[in-house]
This record gives sequence, C-alpha cells and structure tokens, in this order.
Amino acid sequence: IGQWLAAMFNYLKHIPRYLIPCYFDAILVSTHTTALDASQKLMSSFVQNGSSFVRYLALGSVQMCGVGDLPALPPLSTKLDNVPYRVSPVTGQKEQCCVSLAAGLPHFSSGIFRCWGRDTFIALRGLVLLTGRHIEAR
Repeated sequence: IGQWLAAMFNYLKHIPRYLIPCYFDAILVSTHTTALDASQKLMSSFVQNGSSFVRYLALGSVQMCGVGDLPALPPLSTKLDNVPYRVSPVTGQKEQCCVSLAAGLPHFSSGIFRCWGRDTFIALRGLVLLTGRHIEAR
C-alpha cells in the first residue's frame, strides 16, 4: 500500500496545482474504500451480507484487536499450528506475536489491562466470533 501511495503521490506532483485537491481526494477515497472492502471480505457472511450498520460496527473489531509492542499474553502452546512470530524490537529475539483484545478504550487498551479476563471474554463474542475472526479468537 505504501509503495502504491508513493507512486500515486509522485504522479500528483506533475498535475497542475489547482487540480491537486481533487486528485488527492480521489487517491485517499479509493484507498479507504479498498481497505474497507478487503477487511469486510475477511469477515463472516453475517457481516458481509449484513446492513451497512452491521458492516461498520464490525470495523470496530479491527480497532479493538491488535498486536501490541509488548507481548501481554502468555506464550501459546507449541502444539498449535500457525502461531505467528516476530522479532522483538527491544530484545532482538524471536517471540510470539498474537492478537490481544482491548475490552474497552482507553482503560483496557494497554499494559496488563489489555488482557483483563472478565471484560475481554464479555467482548470476545461480538468482536471476534460473530465477525468470523476465529484465528484471532484462538
């Protein structure tokens, strides 16, 4: 995406100044629309075939699920398949890189509170199970 945006903005430098806002808007709107479509295609049929309200509500699950700077979760079993790994920017060692769930913002979005058991499991069904994000739920 970054390379595509760089190429598009490079072309934008050669357009007359009075047309730049129009083309800038076209680039950003098409990027935004493509990202929305791609994220919704990865979700369950309930979201894909739902109303616009359901689709936009499901985008909240993308906001509330993510990988933090620190591995806030304990390591997963080595017997599981496809556990994602990354190189830690702090230690330089390989570590598990699993999605964690923020049960609410801002209090439950960082540190030890990001894995707050009761509230995380209350949010689990709506954020990852109904939206079809079963790998993240694991």
